[in-house]
Amino acid sequence: MIKNKLFIRLLLAAAFIIPLSISLTSLILGRIPFWYDPARDMILALGNHQKLSLIGQASGIPGIFYGPYWIWAISIVLLISKDPRMVSFVLLTIPYFVLFPFMLYKFRKTLGDLIPVILWLFFILSFNAYSVQIWNPNPAPLLCLAIIYLLVTNEYLSNSRRNIIKLFAAGIFGGLLLNIHISFGLSVIIGSILYLLIFKRLKPLIIFSSGFIVLFIPFFLFEFRHGFNQINTLFKTITSASSVVRESSVDKLQIVELFTKRFSMLVNLPVFFSNILGGLIVFALAISRFKKKIEFSLVERNILVVISTISIALISIYLSTKNPVWEYHFIGVEILFMLFLGIAARKFVVLKYFMLFGVILLTMLSIVKLSREFYLDPYKISSLATKEHIAKTIYDDIGNDKFSVYIFSPATYTPDFDYLLMWEGEKRIKKNMIIDRNSKFAYLIIPWTTDDLRADFIDNRTPNAKYKTIKSWHIADETLIIKRGRYEIK
Repeated sequence: MIKNKLFIRLLLAAAFIIPLSISLTSLILGRIPFWYDPARDMILALGNHQKLSLIGQASGIPGIFYGPYWIWAISIVLLISKDPRMVSFVLLTIPYFVLFPFMLYKFRKTLGDLIPVILWLFFILSFNAYSVQIWNPNPAPLLCLAIIYLLVTNEYLSNSRRNIIKLFAAGIFGGLLLNIHISFGLSVIIGSILYLLIFKRLKPLIIFSSGFIVLFIPFFLFEFRHGFNQINTLFKTITSASSVVRESSVDKLQIVELFTKRFSMLVNLPVFFSNILGGLIVFALAISRFKKKIEFSLVERNILVVISTISIALISIYLSTKNPVWEYHFIGVEILFMLFLGIAARKFVVLKYFMLFGVILLTMLSIVKLSREFYLDPYKISSLATKEHIAKTIYDDIGNDKFSVYIFSPATYTPDFDYLLMWEGEKRIKKNMIIDRNSKFAYLIIPWTTDDLRADFIDNRTPNAKYKTIKSWHIADETLIIKRGRYEIK
């Protein structure tokens, strides 16, 4: 017994320290993506300091916006620091390393002491990006776990204040999820409602819905002020006989494959083998239950029902939609597989120890990967650190002169460099040093492309008849920085 407790404590310590070390290393070294979406959100959050917005960033459907909560959260952190690392740490790293394991370990009465630790390691090592990458869908798994926990552990026959608060909180989290990750959030809300209706829990459904509606007060205020444009657009989107988005995505079969791929990502197996493993587990559970070799507790039954209703809702929505379905729409599905795997491991000891072996191997591979991070060229990939280096290179070179910057990009806007150049200027206490398109000097930031496209871009932004190349820098990720200056007028 003493040895068993010591093993659990050591495993708990390792389960926390190793993944946290990986996340903190990525943050400190700046080896996290910083692209269009996170930079756009941070710029919107800065604007939120001047005027509070009731909507967030644009969604994939024209005329429909995410809720304001993600932007509000970022804007609060930006009052402390404008470093993207700080935003990641406060909004993602802390929640995923404090709230997520706490909630998962609350299932120990159902799953035992060891299984929640194994599931935590599988999740955090397989989806480490959730804890460091600024992106509005990334909190979705955390919110999904919270909603499921509050629903399945509620004592529905009791009218105690505790149970009412848990249901209302589940609705709050559901509304928040829908505000930051519309497609998956809608699936979780519908699945939760179906779960409550299956057991004829009408009063709990009203309490859950009340919490959900509260989160949409900013939405309704915005709609009231702007002629209910989003509601009209949403109605037209639902009733339209064709897609309102011009882009095309995956077909129906690929939608199912993307759904099962989240299980593959969770257990770190190729999709073919993970599908076989999942099928065998489902078959073994069904046969064992039919032969009455296993029994499910009330909470286990509740978990199986709610993850089933959410899965059915999600697949039904994605298969019936006329608009594109992308892989990121499935962020959060791994929580459903994680809880299912936990129940199966509780019933089959051999599976529990097979998972233990697998997660120990995954942990060792993660440690090896972490050790290699310190020997890699920090600017080899197009990360936050690389783009910061590019901004610093330009400011180090220009001194106190005014300058303009042009970025070669397929996107019309380039918020990543816009934000980092602005932030770098503020750090140097050069707030009056605006980027002036009519200035004598121009810098061109050109990620790798063909020689012809590079030459056309250079001549288009800084015509060869007016500009000459003064200096250039070659970054390890194959980005080229070119400094161009106007010819002197004699």
